[in-house]
Amino acid sequence: LPLLLARAHMMPMIVLSLHALLLSTFIGNSRCSAAKAKPPYDSLEDDDLSALHRLNQTMEQDIENLKRSRGIILLSDAATDKSFSDMSIPIWRKYAHHHGQGFISQSERLLAGAVEWTKTRTLLEILPAVKWKYILVL
Repeated sequence: LPLLLARAHMMPMIVLSLHALLLSTFIGNSRCSAAKAKPPYDSLEDDDLSALHRLNQTMEQDIENLKRSRGIILLSDAATDKSFSDMSIPIWRKYAHHHGQGFISQSERLLAGAVEWTKTRTLLEILPAVKWKYILVL
């Protein structure tokens, strides 16, 4: 009877361990397949193609920045957050450089008139290009 109680007591731990294993396997598999395949180019009419082109050029010019193991993405809206951007971008850039992290700042809207979706659109462009394992999005 004590052995049976011990097993019953261990059951939640075993179930939690199994869930963690399944979740980590799922995340690992999805991350591997997502890293291999670049998402299709989004050519919807609400994209600001010139802003997307400038973001991609910025990433192509600083390849070493994209190869680091960690990175910081700072997103701001130049139209509404100018004072915030002027003060915070240099600080975060120096922080990233001091700690050997990659840094990308995006202050242009990538979607015409939709500031709320610029963060998502920016991540869709940046994530396939970087090798970062850890990302801080600001």
